[in-house]
Amino acid sequence: VPEVIWPKVANITYGTPLTFDRLVGGNANVPGNFECSELPITLNAGTHKIAVRFVPENQNIYTIVEEEKDIIVNKADAIINNAPIAINDLVYSGEEIALITEGSAEGGKIVYSLDGNTFTENVPTATNAGEYTVYYKVVGDENHNDVEETNSIIVIIKKAILTITAEDKSVTYGEEAPTYSATYSGWKAQDNEEVLVGEITFECEYNTDSKVGTYAININGVEAQNYEITFVSGVLSVNKADATITNTPNAINDLVYSGEEQTLITEGSAEGGKIVYSLD
Repeated sequence: VPEVIWPKVANITYGTPLTFDRLVGGNANVPGNFECSELPITLNAGTHKIAVRFVPENQNIYTIVEEEKDIIVNKADAIINNAPIAINDLVYSGEEIALITEGSAEGGKIVYSLDGNTFTENVPTATNAGEYTVYYKVVGDENHNDVEETNSIIVIIKKAILTITAEDKSVTYGEEAPTYSATYSGWKAQDNEEVLVGEITFECEYNTDSKVGTYAININGVEAQNYEITFVSGVLSVNKADATITNTPNAINDLVYSGEEQTLITEGSAEGGKIVYSLD
């Protein structure tokens, strides 16, 4: 049996084929060669055994000897080959919205989080308007290391536009102010007035002594998490009231020609106007 000092096997990284030149050193006390019939080979990350043998030149005198050697295949680093990016111009819709595009990695998978602690493979979504920070990192597979760095992306969901319009009203001169009301345009999904914070207020300069004409009905007083509110004023129209005769003129009886001008009737009066007369 030859006396052999066996070669050492240099560690390699996953993806690098194991070739014979990775067997470093080694010698024997007789002429011959080291052989490894398994090479070249590409191995998964981990510890493996390969059989190395020494083949003497004179096999009539010396026998072939063999020994298993450990080879450590280190994990390669996973890399991001398609980084996720923020989706721009997101606007509140009342439904869940994906915040970023889906990324991909070589040698692993990208995982995502909205709190920086709990990560999943699902692309994060959100519903409410606001600013979100999306965290992502790479988890390596059995042959690749994790990417330790955690990246982050800022994503904004803009508020939707809600228009609140004061409804036009009309009254007759001298009447009390009407009950003001509003219409809404721009609700998303199942939203309604219940999402508003505060109380709608109406302001109008009209009172019972106001003259005939038009007066602005201004509206304000509420806000909402998911809406940018535009307030539109309405118009209160004050119409003329009907004048009424309060004292009807009457004919003056028993008039007799006297050669002088005579008054023909008694003078009447009216509320909301004046009585005028004519002979033609």
